[in-house]
Amino acid sequence: MSSPTSSPQLPAPRVVLVLAGAAGEIGETATALERARMPQLGALVAAGRVGRLRTVASHLPVNDTTAAAALLGTVPPVHLDPGAVASEALGGLLAADESCTLVEVVDLLGDPAPALDVQRAIDAMHHQLSWHRIVGVRNGHQVLVAGAAEPRLPEIDGLHLRPAEHGLLPQRQLDHGTVVVADEGSTLLGVASLLGARCEAVDPTRAERHDPVPARLRERAIASLLAGARTVVVETRAPIQARRGLRERSLRDRTLRECLEHLDRELIGPLRSASAWTGSCLSVTADMPRTLLGEPVRGEVPLVISGPRAVLVTGHAPMAPPPGSSLPPRHCERALVDAPIVTSPFAVVPERDTAAPRRFRRDPVTGGTTVDELIPG
Repeated sequence: MSSPTSSPQLPAPRVVLVLAGAAGEIGETATALERARMPQLGALVAAGRVGRLRTVASHLPVNDTTAAAALLGTVPPVHLDPGAVASEALGGLLAADESCTLVEVVDLLGDPAPALDVQRAIDAMHHQLSWHRIVGVRNGHQVLVAGAAEPRLPEIDGLHLRPAEHGLLPQRQLDHGTVVVADEGSTLLGVASLLGARCEAVDPTRAERHDPVPARLRERAIASLLAGARTVVVETRAPIQARRGLRERSLRDRTLRECLEHLDRELIGPLRSASAWTGSCLSVTADMPRTLLGEPVRGEVPLVISGPRAVLVTGHAPMAPPPGSSLPPRHCERALVDAPIVTSPFAVVPERDTAAPRRFRRDPVTGGTTVDELIPG
């Protein structure tokens, strides 16, 4: 099994595109990332390198905050403070002497409470927490309570109010040369703000029948790149929403596949062209491996990097499959089981010797031919 490697960093200017929710678990069937037709991503693979990105270190919890920190190039020693991240994601709503506590409103079984019960809990906190204020609600059931001291939460019939454990407030490691473009309320924006980056929030709501969000994201990202930003990180959460949209497995899988194909046309393609115009390096990755329902799991996600030939020089042509068979796309999860691992999307993926002999096997489910382990010499 591969272990994380220490690699040189991609030079500026550089663009990182995060397709949050695009990567799935490796199982018996092909994932949506493997089945989707993504010619723009395939062109990046042909001109660059592929590897695996580990966004959740072994000592940190598997959640959006941990992944966001890794996507910005840092691995904190302990988990970041969830209240601070949430308040920054909503626009930095705290006064100088205030701290923020994230309170989860759950039912007696531990599941997120319905909207009416969450509002009942908010009303109770408004009445009983005299020296605190409610500054926002995230994910439907997470209430942000701000104040100069730790709140004493009320007891409410049929509900549990669970304050999240406080964590680390990181030092500012970034500056306004790093621009993060994401949907309003994104965890990535909250972590980026704490680290000192410049944040560009995009309204995630649909104004028309055609979803305009990819266009807004690419416009902000390209404008920042042309304005001289050294690093631009763009996140789209459309794949996560596609995973959570439908109950039936086949419909959800088809919706996710269509979403990835749409992002390939509307986001990856334009960013690829803009990177070529400006001589920038472009990386495309995901946040964390996720189940079909969108729940995050520990593991690695595909990372595709492409840039000027002076930065990335491919030494070997991609390996061709045996006649009459096919290999999965080089950017999908199943094709990267033995690829090099890095812990930052800004790292140059080490070049792998693709000329080494390997064993092929036929997948009993898909019928395609896949690469097995190295043949011992």
